[in-house]
Amino acid sequence: MGTIAPSSHPRALLNKSGHTAIDSVLKGLKKSSRSLQVALAAWSTDSQILDRVYYKGKNQHRGALFWRRVVELRRICGRLRRINPDQKLNVFRASFFGSDVPRNGPWSCFPDVKVTQIFITDIVTCTKLVEKMHEQCMKAYVSFTISLRGGAFLQLLLVLSALAARFNSLTSELINVLTKMLELSQHVLGTITTRHSENLLETHANDNEDIVDSKPLEDPVESGLLQSHPGIGPNVATTSRSQTWITDDVPSCALKLTSTTPSKPSRSSESTIQKKKKARKRDEIDDIFRL
Repeated sequence: MGTIAPSSHPRALLNKSGHTAIDSVLKGLKKSSRSLQVALAAWSTDSQILDRVYYKGKNQHRGALFWRRVVELRRICGRLRRINPDQKLNVFRASFFGSDVPRNGPWSCFPDVKVTQIFITDIVTCTKLVEKMHEQCMKAYVSFTISLRGGAFLQLLLVLSALAARFNSLTSELINVLTKMLELSQHVLGTITTRHSENLLETHANDNEDIVDSKPLEDPVESGLLQSHPGIGPNVATTSRSQTWITDDVPSCALKLTSTTPSKPSRSSESTIQKKKKARKRDEIDDIFRL
């Protein structure tokens, strides 16, 4: 068994229900790989013929209207050659075997979600390019057949018309193959995403169990008060911290003193006392002249 790539995961991490789905996907990708190789081989041969026609007549027909279609076809062929969907498919298939080349034996791992998403993006880009190539082939074929009516450069226009028809047929075949590859890769992404979500649910469930089983924290202040005053009931311990301090920290003797201390005299009583102090004693002379 080859070494697992950093972007791949062991087969054991995937649920058994997903093994059958991956098996069917790999069979479909293998079949698509063969069809893609045949179509791209024919595409490469026709592209080489187009290049030879282009280099042979570019100086003579550079200003002709039909030559613009030749330039456009050649440009799109170069872009498809640079994308190289066959190589991308082989790399994606190899990610299931932990090697650089896909094998015929059982798969031992599966690619990461990010790798699958990148492969899907490449296939979508390649499909859009081939669809554009299909439209350009139709326009080029119409342009070449219209130019044939003039009677000039018949041999060149016949070759270009045949190439446009050939590219049109190959683009239709490539679109079908790429569409099938896109469906299979999306199926792989759905299987991997389901496995990833199930693992997340399991981890969250384990975290919740740990939280429930853990011992609740005790307030050190309340626990200390309960130990120092064993007569305090549970209802008093559940009250606010400030109330427990007021009721527990004040000793009983202080409560008795506060109950026996006299109240402060009011202002009216103070005024009567002062008047009594200021009142002068009556003598005998006052008694004589009293009315």
